This record gives sequence, structure tokens and C-alpha cells, in this order.
Amino acid sequence: MAVQAFVSYRRHDDNNADGRIVAFARGVALEFEAQNGTPLDLFLDQDSLTWGADWAEEITKRLNREPYFLPFLTPRYFSSNACRQEFQTFLKGEEGSSGDRILPLIYAPLDDIRPDSPDKLKAWVAVHQYVDISHLRWMDQHSQIFRRATADVAARLRSSRYSMTSSVDRQSNNIEGRPPRMHSPPATPRKNFDVTETPFLELAASIKAHLAEVDDELQRAIRSSANLADIVESFGGTMKRIPRAQDRLEVLSDFSRTTRALDAALFGVAQRLVGRVEEISTAVLAVLNWPAGDLSNSERESQIEVSMRLSEIGESSGRARLAVISLKRRVLALIELSGAIRQPLGRIDASLRDLTDGLDEIDRWPIVE
Repeated sequence: MAVQAFVSYRRHDDNNADGRIVAFARGVALEFEAQNGTPLDLFLDQDSLTWGADWAEEITKRLNREPYFLPFLTPRYFSSNACRQEFQTFLKGEEGSSGDRILPLIYAPLDDIRPDSPDKLKAWVAVHQYVDISHLRWMDQHSQIFRRATADVAARLRSSRYSMTSSVDRQSNNIEGRPPRMHSPPATPRKNFDVTETPFLELAASIKAHLAEVDDELQRAIRSSANLADIVESFGGTMKRIPRAQDRLEVLSDFSRTTRALDAALFGVAQRLVGRVEEISTAVLAVLNWPAGDLSNSERESQIEVSMRLSEIGESSGRARLAVISLKRRVLALIELSGAIRQPLGRIDASLRDLTDGLDEIDRWPIVE
């Protein structure tokens, strides 16, 4: 039986992005069916002609069918009364639950997504699950990064669907005083460098500035991976001491709750790292592969400075890769103990794949002697 997902967005945002919002939503639907074996039927205002003036009524009518709500959040979204009404209608249907059926996707920078925001919708988003995909705004719809992001969102929907069918999770999610899920701040998207038009020195200077951001994400990846690895190992030890399947189910539910914030943090780091790396990779290769004989003295010095900075990035990348490998090994070991934990660990595994893609791309950057 097909699962429904309601896609809420501003048409102007989609038109401005050459249809990337709708393309992303459809990509998620394709990935959801590939991963879950169940079709994900999207309700888009441009496809579902019955929607429009009766949108809120239609949402209310279908709430009992376990639909998902996917709002693509932008400043324009929050300025639209229609979009806000759609969001509020779903929130009303989620009263008393964990809100797992709602997965906001941040599509443009929003600086005021915080728990104390005067905007109640933004405050709600800040303390619940959301995914920052703002780095995809200018990315090719057919690129590996874009398609991998749709797969990761589909995996989150799949995991959410699993948690909604688990009685243990339903009970635990309603505990009062449950700590909020923490997320990394949204990334600021930028267009890729135009290496054919930008002067060499300006290009090199921009690369050095952006490499600092890449290094920051690598450090976050190291910390997030190490923190998750410690928790995974700890739960593995606990599982070994528990023979009864029912008792293990309670431990798995506790594991899912405990790792939720760290899982979201790792996911955000992976997405931002891959976005940053892809953003500057062409420019890095252009600067480093530029023939030395064609460069002035100042340009040659700048080229060497970029190369030296890349050596430092390479060291951070190496440490990040070791942290990723360590976490991956512990994840696999825990899955061997209990196949039931494959679902929550699947979200972590998706983030590790993204991190590996970013690290592999960094390894392609040459060092100038």
C-alpha cells in the first residue's frame, strides 16, 4: 500500500531554483520506494489538481492515513499565510505525538531557527528533526551529491515510519521533558567558482578562505564520529549482557533516543562537508594544476600557499577517515549482535557514506612541490 507525503513549498522558490524543489521531492519518492519497497505518493500543488482552496480540508481528511509532511523552508515560505496554514494544520494533527511525520527541509538560510524564536513555527522546527539541504540550491539535479541527499532524506522517512510502528518508540516519544533534538546551524549556500573568469590571485585567495570552512567541518566530523562510536560501543556491551529479546527491544529504543541528536549532527556535518568540497573542488584543481611557467612570482607564491594549506587539510582528512572507519566498524559489530538495530544505524551509515565521498574528493587534490 502506498504511503502519502504532502509537499509544502513556495512556487516562487521552486521557479527561482529551476525546479529543484520539485525535483528533490520526486527524487525522495523514488528513493523511498527503492529502499522500502513501498511507493511514496507525493501531493504537489502542480500535480494534484484537487488541492488548492481545499488544501487544509484535504490534509485533515488524510491525517489518519499516516502521511508525511515535507515543507521546504525558506524566508518566503514563512512569509506566506497559505504555507503557514498548511504547516499549522499538520502540527494540530500531531498534538501529543513526537512530530516524526513532519520532516522540515531547510532550503534557504534561516538564521532564526532557534527554540526561543518568537515565531512559533520556527521554534517548533528548532527542537524537532529537520534536514538542512540549503547547499543544494545551486547544485545540478543529476549530480551524485544531489541524488545522495534524496536517498538520505528517504532513509530518514523510512526510519521515521519504522519508529511510528514500534509501540516502544511511541510510548517513549510521549515522555514529558524529552530533551530537544539538537541540529547544526544551516549552511550558507554559494555558487561554484567560475574558474574561467576569476583572476588567479582572487581564485587562490577565495580557495584559502573556503578551505578554513572545510577544515572546520572535518574537525566536527572527527568529534561527531568519535562521540557516536563511544555510544555505539557502549550499547554493544550492554546488548551482550542482555539475553532476552524483549529486554533488548527496550535497549534499542533507548539507543534510538540517545543517538538522535548525534545522528542529526553527523548528518548535517556530512552534508555540509560534501557541499563545501564539491563547491571548491574544480577551483582547487585549476589552481594547483596551473603550469608554474605561466604564473607570475606572486601567483606562484599563492599557488604554494594553497598547496601548503591543503597539506594541513590532508592531515585533518586523514584523522576524519580514521574516525569514520572506527565508527563504521562498531556499527557493523552492533548490527551483528542484533539485526533489529539496522534501522536506526542505517541513518548513521548514510552519513558515513557521504563523509567518505567528501574525503575521497579531498584525496584527489594534488600537492604542489
